[in-house]
Amino acid sequence: MMRRGRSPLSGFRVSALVLASGLVFGVHPAPAAPPATLAKDAHKSFAEGEAARANKQWIECIESFSDVVAKDPKSLAAQLNLGHCQSQLGQWKDAGKTYEGALPLAPSDSVRAEILSALAFAQGSAGNPAAALKTYEQLIRLRPADKIALISYASTLRNQGRPVDAVMAYERALELDPNDVSVMKELGDLCQKSEMVEQSVAVYERWAAIDSTNVEPYRHLGYLLAKGKACQRGVQVYEKVIALDPSNPGDRLNLGILYQNCGMNELAFRTLNQYREQRPEDAAAVDCRLASLYEDMDRVPEGLEVTAERAQKRPADPCLQVAWGRLLEKQGIEFEKKEQYAEAVASYRQAEARLQGVLGDPQYGKDATDQLSRLEQFIQRAEKKSKQTNSP
Repeated sequence: MMRRGRSPLSGFRVSALVLASGLVFGVHPAPAAPPATLAKDAHKSFAEGEAARANKQWIECIESFSDVVAKDPKSLAAQLNLGHCQSQLGQWKDAGKTYEGALPLAPSDSVRAEILSALAFAQGSAGNPAAALKTYEQLIRLRPADKIALISYASTLRNQGRPVDAVMAYERALELDPNDVSVMKELGDLCQKSEMVEQSVAVYERWAAIDSTNVEPYRHLGYLLAKGKACQRGVQVYEKVIALDPSNPGDRLNLGILYQNCGMNELAFRTLNQYREQRPEDAAAVDCRLASLYEDMDRVPEGLEVTAERAQKRPADPCLQVAWGRLLEKQGIEFEKKEQYAEAVASYRQAEARLQGVLGDPQYGKDATDQLSRLEQFIQRAEKKSKQTNSP
C-alpha cells in the first residue's frame, strides 16, 4: 500500500561519492560537499539543500535543490535530492516529473532501475496508475528478479481491475521467494475475490503448509471448501481452525453448517448448540437449523417443545415459523395448531414478497412459493377433515 511521505529513494546517498560509484543504500549522511562537476554558482544552494535534507526541512530542501536544478539541469544528485524532498511532502506529481528528468542522467542500469522504482511509486501515489504500470514494466524488464517491483506491479494491476495479470505477477514474485507469506496472503485474497476458487484453495494450502500454526490460512481454506461442499476436507480444515483458535464463534457456526450440509446431523446439532451458547444474542442464526435437525434426527417431541418456545418469541421469523409447522405436521397435531400454520403461511407470504420483489431472486422466490403451497394444502386438508369429523 502506498503511503504519503515516503519515497523509495529515501535512503540514498547523493554526493560526490555517489556520482562516482553509483547509488547505494545507507543511513542519511552528514551534508556532503557539492559534486565536483556541479556548476559553480550552484554550490551554495546544493550545500544548503543537503543541510535542509539532513534536518528534514523539506520546504527549504525543495527550494534549494530546485535552484540547483535550474542552474545545472544535468546534476543527477540535485534531481534525486529534489525528488526525495518533494516525495516527503506528498508532492507526487512534481516528484514524478523530477524523476523523469533524472532518468536520462543515470550512469548505469542499476541507477536507472532505482530511479524507475521511485518514479513508478510517485506516479501511483499521484493517481496515475496507467503511467505507473508502464514504468513498472520498464523496471521489471531491466531487473526481472526484483520481487518488490513485481509485488508493486501486481498491486497496481489489481487496483486497475486486471486480476488475471495481477495473479501472474504475484506468482512470479513467489517464484523468487516461495515462502513469502505476505505475497501468498495478497494472492489468495485476490483469487478469492475474483472467484478463482481452485487457485485460492491452492494458495491457502501452500500457506498452511509452511505456516502450520497460523489459523488464518486454515480459516480461508475452510471457508472455500465449505462453500464448495467439499465435506471431508472442509470438515478436517475447520476442525483444525477450532483447534488452533477455539475463541472465535464464527468458526464454530461455519463448521456446524458444514456438518449439516454434509449430513453429519449429530455433529451439526452439537456444534450449532455450542455456537448458540457462545453467542446467545445471535440465536436467530441457528434456531431454524436446529429445528430442522430435530426433525431430521427424528427427535420431534423434544424439537416441538424447544422450537415452539422460540417461535412464539419471534413470530416475525418465517423460517422458524415454518420449521415449527413442519415439526407439528410430523407430530400429527393438525387441528389444535392450525392457527399456527396460518401464521406461518402469512409470514411466508411476506417472505415470498420480499424475496421476489425486493431481492429480485427468482430461485428464492420459487422456494418460498413451493413451501407456501405445501402449507396451504395442509391447512385445506386439515379443515376438510375437521368438517367431516364434526358433521352429524
